[in-house]
Amino acid sequence: MTRFQKLGAVLIAAGLSLIPNFATAAPTVQFVGVGSSAIWQTAGIAAWELTGKANHYTFKLSGTGVGVVDSRNTTSIAPAQGAIWVVWDSAVSKIYAGVNLDSNVGNRLELGTVSVSGASVPTGILVLPATIPAPGALISSTLWGADAASIPTAVVTALSRARVTHGLTDIRPENGAFQTARATAALGATVSDGAHSYYGLGYTGALTPTPSVTNWIESTYSSAAFQVVKFSTHGTDPYTSATIPSFTAFRVGISPIVLIGNRSNTAGLGAKNAGGAYYFTNLTSAQVQALWDGNTDNTSEFAVAGAPSVPLTVVLREFLSGTYNTFEYQAIESPYIAPPAAQHSQESGINPANTGGNPVNITSTNGGGVRKRVIGTGEMVGTAVFGTADAIGYTFFSFGNVSKIANNPTYGYFKVNGVDPLLPNYATNGLLPVTGQYTISQLFSNVASGAYPLWSDLRIVTYNYGAPGSPTQSNTTTAAALVTQIQTDINAGTQFPDFIPFAAATIYRSHYANGTYTNGAASNGLGSATENGGDVDGTIEPCGTTFAAQTKCSTVTGAGILNARN
Repeated sequence: MTRFQKLGAVLIAAGLSLIPNFATAAPTVQFVGVGSSAIWQTAGIAAWELTGKANHYTFKLSGTGVGVVDSRNTTSIAPAQGAIWVVWDSAVSKIYAGVNLDSNVGNRLELGTVSVSGASVPTGILVLPATIPAPGALISSTLWGADAASIPTAVVTALSRARVTHGLTDIRPENGAFQTARATAALGATVSDGAHSYYGLGYTGALTPTPSVTNWIESTYSSAAFQVVKFSTHGTDPYTSATIPSFTAFRVGISPIVLIGNRSNTAGLGAKNAGGAYYFTNLTSAQVQALWDGNTDNTSEFAVAGAPSVPLTVVLREFLSGTYNTFEYQAIESPYIAPPAAQHSQESGINPANTGGNPVNITSTNGGGVRKRVIGTGEMVGTAVFGTADAIGYTFFSFGNVSKIANNPTYGYFKVNGVDPLLPNYATNGLLPVTGQYTISQLFSNVASGAYPLWSDLRIVTYNYGAPGSPTQSNTTTAAALVTQIQTDINAGTQFPDFIPFAAATIYRSHYANGTYTNGAASNGLGSATENGGDVDGTIEPCGTTFAAQTKCSTVTGAGILNARN
């Protein structure tokens, strides 16, 4: 997930090529996918395989005006920057590119809409640097060999100002659009998503290309910041009034959120009992709520007899990330409570206009711990938890996401309600696994059974029309091919088993129409049906008659359980 540079965001409207080229040409851009880190690597390797395992190149998008531009307002919306992979075939005729940003940024840059010559197209446009950096080796060579020495000029030319074709996301766009509306509502105002209502978060400021406390979410640890920008899932765009085309979200797989901590303090989170076992290994749902809503930021919340009482650094993500939303509505805001004033939230007690509110740096009055905020998965794992004794945070699991703290007893993960998200029985005492240590058949059994509560479907989202520059290549066909290849790879062991492939999934979250953010009736998308509606706080349901039946969601018939929420 992404960082946005706080300095150097400038006007880049001059020279933007807003009109997509629908003429047949070689090379052809097949895919420009932007969004979730949970899918970024696997999509890149799958694209490389679909192009004959010919060529790939990775680097980081940086510099003034470089990144993925939201063409709805290039004056006030800053470019989104992150790592990029580029893949092309041996004939240099087919090109794929993916940018590692954030799920909701991916949703916005795909579903944000502008009208060009009467046609509605995605707002996102890829702007490359004038000089392509040296190859960055940002995906392990173990998986696909070394990066190419350079990118052909024809590939760079084709990708320059290419329009986004797909969003990579771990949150349904309907839930992402609602959370953006909640973010931009007045602090404490009631915001409804149909059956449920929540309080506004107070980011009501005008769009600004550089950070301001009421338009950007800022990191406590660095200069990283995340801009709050609206988008809609249907109807007309909130900035351009362009008609938003219909979209399809292709399920890739099920990924769990894991709670992670720094155990370097042997008198704190790393404390052990007389038998040599860690005291702190499990949190109940109520304890998770108390820690992350600021009620108690102390190891005493674990309620372990004989264990030390030590203040914690409790770390939360930016509230528009897919990771944050999955954790917020499945752990902190679950079960739902009315009215909003009575609810738990990671944003409890946070006013962005106040000192300590943005960036978050709030000391608890009950336990002496502190709440802080990071921007992106990399900063959560690699900075906050990695570098802070007694820090506790959360992340979507992937071997890449946790690699910096894996197989190291200084760090660990926790059970929730006594249930291990990765292994059947907490056999490693919370030691995070490294790549190659387990196959897909050895992982996620408690997620697959419905016992572990914190997870989401990973998806590739696209408008339902052909990709710009390729009238014969449908965006939906490209997405479907990538999803199939990713799942084939995981099952065959040629990609890291980062998640449960959707083709093997036997559980789903109940979908619901979340007010004006859903276009039409909710659908769980079981069997051959197309899913629709929100699901972030949907109840966990079996695809068969019972959880024990283990019926695959991709083959089951029937609508399933609809409109059931935590």
